[in-house]
Amino acid sequence: MFKGKAIALILFCLSPAVLAAPAAKGPRLSDKEFFAQLDLTRPGLQKVRSAVQGEDLEKAKSEFLVYMRARKTPNWWLDWRKRQPKVKNYCKLNKARIDGIMRHMRGDFHLGDDINWAANALKPGNPNFSREWTWGLNRLYHWRDLGKAYWDTGDEKYAKEWIAQMRDWVEDNPCKIDGGNKSPAWRTIEAGLRAWRAFPDSLYYFLGSPSLTADDLVMFMKSWIDHAERLKWI
Repeated sequence: MFKGKAIALILFCLSPAVLAAPAAKGPRLSDKEFFAQLDLTRPGLQKVRSAVQGEDLEKAKSEFLVYMRARKTPNWWLDWRKRQPKVKNYCKLNKARIDGIMRHMRGDFHLGDDINWAANALKPGNPNFSREWTWGLNRLYHWRDLGKAYWDTGDEKYAKEWIAQMRDWVEDNPCKIDGGNKSPAWRTIEAGLRAWRAFPDSLYYFLGSPSLTADDLVMFMKSWIDHAERLKWI
């Protein structure tokens, strides 16, 4: 009886923040669910299929990375295998903009050491306030700038920054299959623009980077599947 009262007293004293369930994090799919989404009968995926059947999902992820780097199709407008770093081309990129992205700046606004993907440089009381600022951030166009910097220089710091931002974005923005139009990241237009440009460009810019791990790739691909699921609800 005493123990029950003591527990009740402790729970009563705890703040709602302590009692609240931890916020959900992305991606939506588990490793097992991710591999279930793939057609593992396709040529080249035999080792992935074997690892999945043996319930060795870490090996399956490693073999999936090998497969993705080895496949020749589908084609995109750029091919990571043909990257020939030319440092002199870096001047075409606006170095100040790239350096700002590396420091988590969007214009003159600092997004935080841990990027706040719901940030807005304009306060609601500002007559110029618009949610478009946040929506624009979540279109992730700046990932392409990191890709271009990596493409032209071969400097792994750009690949590492993209990987860090990608993982952070996926974790902080779990997919909203329905009701996404009320969120800062999952409106139909942002999901469509990312799936059409930021995601495929990023894949082909960074797939050959030695900094990209199998787990990074699978997290990225899980999120891409989330985008497809979200866009079914148009």
